[in-house]
Amino acid sequence: MITFTELYDKIYTGNSPLDSKRFVQIVESSKTDVLALVDKIEQEDRSKVRRFVADYAINLASIEYTKNSLIFLNKAVDLFQKDETFKGNDLLNEPTYESLILNRAKTYYVLDNYRRALNDFKLLRNKFGSNDLYRKGYDACMDKILTIFQWITLSVLAISISSILLLELEAGLKCLMISVLVLSLILSVSLNFVQRKKRKEQNKG
Repeated sequence: MITFTELYDKIYTGNSPLDSKRFVQIVESSKTDVLALVDKIEQEDRSKVRRFVADYAINLASIEYTKNSLIFLNKAVDLFQKDETFKGNDLLNEPTYESLILNRAKTYYVLDNYRRALNDFKLLRNKFGSNDLYRKGYDACMDKILTIFQWITLSVLAISISSILLLELEAGLKCLMISVLVLSLILSVSLNFVQRKKRKEQNKG
């Protein structure tokens, strides 16, 4: 099996960086369990391991945002966060770490994990307030989350109405269903208002 040093030299020996497809192709053609390989030598040369995993994760994500790329993005982020070299520093000042968080946010978004995508975009937006991409990413996640909650409240509303009209409920249970109906209606209208307001703000921006 190919060693980490051999794989590293194969990728980084050259005057110009490899494009994403070529980078991933070399790693995959080595038929190596990259995570297992990295875990074995993590303490031996942290800077090389960190660079390799980060580059592989970013290149993998740039080809296609999948669960596989997410595994390596999380691994690379973890390597940065555990590295004593950056202790006490704001990791988002590191361009590679910033790129990892952005690619992880995009991957979470494509995989419909809007809550985690929102958290990553929020980190980026708070750090780089003037970056339009990060602001729009955050707004897109918020829009998706609000839409999901709105559909949930509408579903609860529909169930409540159906139960009240079609089922012979006891007085206490009917009062409860009416309360749920009213609350769902208020929440649905509120969410719709918030969503429309945010969209107007985005259009103005």
